[in-house]
Amino acid sequence: MRRAVVFLLVALTFFAVFTGCVADGNKPQDENETGRETTTQSQIHMILMSELANYSVVRPEAAGEDEKKAAVVVWEAIKEISDKVRIKDDFVKEGFPEFTPGEYEILVGNTNREETAEFLSDLRADDYGYRLIGKKLVIAGHSEANTYRAAVRFVENVVERRMDSDIFYSSGYDFLHTGNYPVDSFRLNGIDLGDYVIVYKNNGNNAEALIAESLRHSIVEATGYYLRVYSDKEKAGDYEILIGRTSRDAGGVYSHEPGDTEYVIGAGDRYIVLYANNIDGHFAALGDFIDRIKAACETGREAELSIGGIEVIKDKSDLSLSAMSFNVYVSNMSAERVSRVLAMVEKYLPDTVGFQEASPAWMNQLRSRLSAYYSYVGAGRDGGDKGEYNPIFYRKDKFTLLDSGTKWLSATPDKVSKFSESSLNRIFTYAVLKRSSDGRIFVHINTHFDHKSNVARVKQAEVLKGFIEEFAQNYPVILTGDFNCKTGTDEYKIIDATSLVSSRDIAIKKENDTGTYHGYRSQNNLIDFVFVSETGILVKFYKVANEQIDGDYASDHHPVYIEYFIT
Repeated sequence: MRRAVVFLLVALTFFAVFTGCVADGNKPQDENETGRETTTQSQIHMILMSELANYSVVRPEAAGEDEKKAAVVVWEAIKEISDKVRIKDDFVKEGFPEFTPGEYEILVGNTNREETAEFLSDLRADDYGYRLIGKKLVIAGHSEANTYRAAVRFVENVVERRMDSDIFYSSGYDFLHTGNYPVDSFRLNGIDLGDYVIVYKNNGNNAEALIAESLRHSIVEATGYYLRVYSDKEKAGDYEILIGRTSRDAGGVYSHEPGDTEYVIGAGDRYIVLYANNIDGHFAALGDFIDRIKAACETGREAELSIGGIEVIKDKSDLSLSAMSFNVYVSNMSAERVSRVLAMVEKYLPDTVGFQEASPAWMNQLRSRLSAYYSYVGAGRDGGDKGEYNPIFYRKDKFTLLDSGTKWLSATPDKVSKFSESSLNRIFTYAVLKRSSDGRIFVHINTHFDHKSNVARVKQAEVLKGFIEEFAQNYPVILTGDFNCKTGTDEYKIIDATSLVSSRDIAIKKENDTGTYHGYRSQNNLIDFVFVSETGILVKFYKVANEQIDGDYASDHHPVYIEYFIT
């Protein structure tokens, strides 16, 4: 009798919830929201109020700020109903009951539980929602921001609208917000793209892993599908896109040996395979594959791509780019030192270089001696051609300049000004560049923070942060500069909290990973950095160019040099 009453209550609750969602004008409505409705009683799952005290809200152990906030929002809302509900992370340790997955869990974010993986496998990149799977309630999206949105929706739609004294949650409440995507569906060799997993070779070298992550990001941008990524140590999935020479049996695809300037794109029964003998070849294969996906998306809302057999392709393109940050030291402009600075630049010939402490006298030297290779943008920090520049020199044979400007790191960035704590006017210069070979667009920003005041640097970092995020909405970003601060400082953390990451931290290969400021003494301080967009840029090489030129250092700062790909 009790079971029959409960099912009757569920049916009435379904009606109340779904009609209430339509009628309530106060509920914020998103486009493309859909309810995941249950059509038969045999599919109904529920959490009874009598069970709620057994539940824990579980978030990822390595949760970011938004995931932590999402878990707290859910926990605090449920505590108003049952103060025995706990909150914890998903850490697991065998033999310890307190670190063992429980039967009753509310999973918030990308936890390590199977139910979370099951839920997210059905979601595309911008989808989010919540679903009851058995006795576990999953609240999540692929991004932390979307997990937080799902948590807020859950509190609004479920906790704050609870209408039944016996039932806390039923599968009839399941909710899904779907994003807007370039295609409605995408089939790769006849299989839905969402059924594939990207697999890289686990060999201690992170090159294939980074390429796999870049592939996932590119697929998200092109199609909206969010694919899982893991190494070949994991159990094989039903359908996989293999990056590099993995341990999988790819049906003879790996029997073909590409040359140093070749790459392979092939297909087996369950695999798509991309591999080469070097990082440039791997990246060329990635670019080729993504171009095919994009071309397929242009054919209609229901896209299809077929990869047949084995293709060994000659790579004729040079897709890598390079950048440098170089404080030339405003003082002691002897002929010998000027020659060493110019020789350092000419040794590497970076595609773009951001200089600091480039006084008008230095600008005359740089312009006249580098004009065979470079054009430049920039202005003096005291306005016009007055004061030190933070110029950006760019290879005129490789790029077209689309936009540029100089801003002041102050409360009034559009005019000559500074914060009161800053010893000098401080600026940043930016250049929006289009690569001539393929039309790829990116932004290079170059800056120099105050050398005396931590308070000034924090304020300058906050100003720069706003512009970084504005640019990063549309294009990959390279940020060079003498930041006059070390890692871990407040001003560094502000930049690190943007969508940029230090190239030093993600480079596939590093050389001379040491300090950048020596002051012609025994100092060895790392204060010069090249930051890049965390998604959209793959750094293959990082180097502090600490070699001497003609028996001495070119400047009191060593240049920082990177090579990278735009994905």
